[in-house]
Amino acid sequence: MAHKLIAIAAITFLVLGCALTNGAGGHKAPVGGARIEVENFKLTKARIEKHKDASGGRLVVLTHEESEAQVTVPLQKGDYELIVYGYAPSYDEDGFFVHIAGLNDVRMVIPNIKKILPTKPLKFTMPKDGPCTLIIALGEEHVKFDVVVIRPVKK
Repeated sequence: MAHKLIAIAAITFLVLGCALTNGAGGHKAPVGGARIEVENFKLTKARIEKHKDASGGRLVVLTHEESEAQVTVPLQKGDYELIVYGYAPSYDEDGFFVHIAGLNDVRMVIPNIKKILPTKPLKFTMPKDGPCTLIIALGEEHVKFDVVVIRPVKK
């Protein structure tokens, strides 16, 4: 029985590790952080579109005022930065909201249009080791999401 539990735990960590590690696009998972394709989030009222320049070849579009993309990752206590890679079709369609580690309704913006680009880093603190839930919520229509990177802040 103990061997079965060890095997199940090993498979679980392997699957979680694969979900949080590198894919196409070159944005590596930082040590102590995470790199997650947004299409691997739990999606509510969203669609996935193909895009030749996207990491993994796909982008997520939130399609309704109740749309969101949610993921929970294990993080250690400390200071982190959140960077969202996305595509803004216009300057009127470049903003969205995030909720992470006690920060609610923080507006983030894709810095330019018609390219997949990273947002400015959003700093947050994990008060203790444990799960960290990130929610990306609709701010403006037609914003497309590619990858999220959570990395420790360098001191």
